[in-house]
Amino acid sequence: MAVSRRTILQLATAPALLVPSGKAGDVGVDQLDVFWPVLPDYVDRATKQQAFYDQVIPPGEKPKQLAEGFTFTEGPTWLKGKLYFSDMWFKNPAAADWTGSPARSRLIVMEPDGKYRVLATGLQSNGTVAGRNGNVIVCDMFGHRVVEVDPATGRVLRVLLDKINGKAIDGPNDLVMDAKGGLYITDPQFTPEANKSQPGKQVYYLAADGTVRVAIGPGEFAMPNGVEVSADGRKLYVKLVAAAGRELRVWAYDVAADGSLSNKRQFAMVSLKPEVLEARNPADRFDSGSDGAAVDTDGRYYVATRTGVQIFLPDGTAAGTIWMPQYPVSVSSGGANNDVLYMVGESSVWSIQTKVHGFRHPSGMN
Repeated sequence: MAVSRRTILQLATAPALLVPSGKAGDVGVDQLDVFWPVLPDYVDRATKQQAFYDQVIPPGEKPKQLAEGFTFTEGPTWLKGKLYFSDMWFKNPAAADWTGSPARSRLIVMEPDGKYRVLATGLQSNGTVAGRNGNVIVCDMFGHRVVEVDPATGRVLRVLLDKINGKAIDGPNDLVMDAKGGLYITDPQFTPEANKSQPGKQVYYLAADGTVRVAIGPGEFAMPNGVEVSADGRKLYVKLVAAAGRELRVWAYDVAADGSLSNKRQFAMVSLKPEVLEARNPADRFDSGSDGAAVDTDGRYYVATRTGVQIFLPDGTAAGTIWMPQYPVSVSSGGANNDVLYMVGESSVWSIQTKVHGFRHPSGMN
């Protein structure tokens, strides 16, 4: 039986019992055992996962493209009937040329039907979140600051964070609000300057009273990126990017009343698409591209990856994948009932109707 290199790579990354007599090497295995009929436990697992997925997405429902023609979309937030997100200009993202330009990057506001306008330019904006006062909070990545923006005019109203411990922050990337109005902000130092201000890649906690501290210090993660708080406020999820060999993991922390974190642990493992598994460079075979995340009121966790939007139950069990025609970089719930999942990534914006309700603080911003 002829077996493609793609099949070998897919099976080589599966549980060991799937290829029990194969000798594993750097690029796969030299022998395969094919089970036919399919073993009952695999059928049972697939049936259960489909049931989990059907609880989230109506049968036959597919992602709908709302708009296209962007450079690299990121950081969506639903606020008062509109979707806000960043269109980050990079020279050639497809070729991993991340030379940016704040002058050509844009903050976009979009209607539910896909009509949009440029709200602001001059910011290399990335993650966004709604403020408790109805304004939009934006990570100005190359500007080394987190700012509050008027959602009607795009004018920067004030700087919320630009320094910690007397030194400038580097590149705020993503952020999420907790029930007290505090913000967790990731800083993977993804900025053009060779010399960084901070001692390493970190996660900050900006309390509602304006005080700031390092919540996750340098050395914890190779590159902290997407961040999300569970609906019950008890867990903080952190996702990595560009961390070869470890990028498949979603991490979770327990959240204390003062916003401090403890009990770091693995929450889930994301899956990889075939094109990644068959990459020529072994180090690239871990590149899930996982980035922005969202949660729903039932405790599910959603993370955007090259494979699609992967869904996990509160205990980390995989609940299926929303397959996308294009790589989704980030996700957020919205709509009048908070039951539409918006997915932004690369050149387009997509949406899909769900059977569940998304969650993000502050509430009541629909």
